[in-house]
Amino acid sequence: MTVVSSGIVTSAAFLKVHLWKPTTDIWGVWNNNYFKLAKGVWHEGQFIKGIDWIDWALLLDLPAVSIPACIASLKKRKEVKEKLLTEGK
Repeated sequence: MTVVSSGIVTSAAFLKVHLWKPTTDIWGVWNNNYFKLAKGVWHEGQFIKGIDWIDWALLLDLPAVSIPACIASLKKRKEVKEKLLTEGK
């Protein structure tokens, strides 16, 4: 159950960090969200434009894959649990 819920929590945290802002400011230029980085930001005297289509694809791929996988594993867990209960184990 912990592994199942961690997929959802990881997806939510990943989206929060990249679409809004990290909780801690330890990432240098990456403390900016994807929207700012797509436009470009100044960091330590350098202009950095650090986001392109592949970054967006990877950002959206994690929740698109992990959340359905979590749901599928919950359904499978329920099936196995019901099967064990009907067998009397």
